[in-house]
Amino acid sequence: MRYILSVGADGKLQKQRMSTGQVKQKIKLGELNSTAKVARHPKGNYVPIAGDPEFEQLLREKHVQAKVEQKSEKYKKLYADIERQQYWCQWKKRFRRKMEGIGGMISLVLYLAVIGGIIIGAWTYAPTLIAMIRAKAGM
Repeated sequence: MRYILSVGADGKLQKQRMSTGQVKQKIKLGELNSTAKVARHPKGNYVPIAGDPEFEQLLREKHVQAKVEQKSEKYKKLYADIERQQYWCQWKKRFRRKMEGIGGMISLVLYLAVIGGIIIGAWTYAPTLIAMIRAKAGM
């Protein structure tokens, strides 16, 4: 049997009596970490759990696993950034291809004319549309 001194969920210091198997299980579940202290007797000398040979390897494995998960998360973010850059790169290539030569200049003028027409139409008919919406909503 082991006596474990650890900080509980409420932030208070707790002393628990557990078997070695229970301690290992709590370490695997992440309920105990290297800040906990362990002793063989209730009034014994409490030492950090990472210094106990029975639990040292298990805690080291948990630490390595946490580092691997951090790196995995980092690489997920990097891959997401690469995908986003690739998406925009494709749009840039399409735009450049369209703008090549004299035909590109004509299509640019047409695109700008269409966008300008949409903006002018929205500006002109916005008050009328708002009035119609208010009338139907009963305002």
